[in-house]
Amino acid sequence: MPGSGHELVTAGAYAYWTEKYATAKAVLVRRRPLDMSGPVEELATHTTPSGPSAFPAVVVAGGRVYWYNSDTISSVPLTGGVPQLEKSDVLARKLVADGAHVYFTGADYAHAADGVFRFPVGGGPVTQIAKAGMAGDITLTDNEVYFTDRSDNSIRKIAK
Repeated sequence: MPGSGHELVTAGAYAYWTEKYATAKAVLVRRRPLDMSGPVEELATHTTPSGPSAFPAVVVAGGRVYWYNSDTISSVPLTGGVPQLEKSDVLARKLVADGAHVYFTGADYAHAADGVFRFPVGGGPVTQIAKAGMAGDITLTDNEVYFTDRSDNSIRKIAK
């Protein structure tokens, strides 16, 4: 059953990524040592009735791998295990993280707005930190969050 790879991130000695399998209605979370010395390991399989999302984003923070699939953000320990639901009723186009928060661009349906959102690593409420017409890419520095707004082709900056 062929899959299509998407987001790829590195943390420690591993590369982590998601693959979506439309026919199985699943997203696989995988890792492999950066030195290619070991096999590809499957950390989690996330199935949904509607199948994988168009934006299977992935990020590593706080000893966990976080990913987006079909209106949810889930996580699993870096060594694999049972997926844990972190957030539901969200649309996450991109995920990034620092030591304290997981950030995403998209929409939290409870806020009924598009923009940049974050929640604490380890759990907690989603907070909207910026509004946008259609937030897209995102990156972090020590003190700022930079993101694109696809509605007006701009790049914006806000304090963390």
